[in-house]
Amino acid sequence: MTAEQEQIFVLCVWLKFASVADRDEFIHKFWAPLAEYVKAQEHGTLAYEIAIADSDPLKIQVFERYQSKAYFTDVHQTSEPYLAFKAAQAPWRKEHAVEVTGQSYYETGIGHMAR
Repeated sequence: MTAEQEQIFVLCVWLKFASVADRDEFIHKFWAPLAEYVKAQEHGTLAYEIAIADSDPLKIQVFERYQSKAYFTDVHQTSEPYLAFKAAQAPWRKEHAVEVTGQSYYETGIGHMAR
C-alpha cells in the first residue's frame, strides 16, 4: 500500500434534482437506510453525511471520509447494503434526470476537523 492509500480518503459527490420532492425521495428512500447501516457497522467510515445547499434546495452534497482508500474500496463498496443501494438508486436517478458529479481526495493533515 502506498503512503497516499494509508491517508484519510475523502469522497465528495454533488447531486442536482429536478424537484424538492425528488431530492427528498432520494434522501429518505435510498440514502437514509444506507447511512444508518454505515454508522452502525462501518467503523472505518469516519464521516458519512449529506447536506442540502443553502442557496439551491435542489442541490445536495454527499461527504464521505474513510480511514483509507482501501477501506472505501474493500469494505464500504463491497458491503451488501451498499451494493443494494447502488442497484436500486441508479435506475431511479436516471429516470429522474439527476445530475451527478464528484471528486475524491486524500487529506493532507493540514488544518483540522471537528464537529
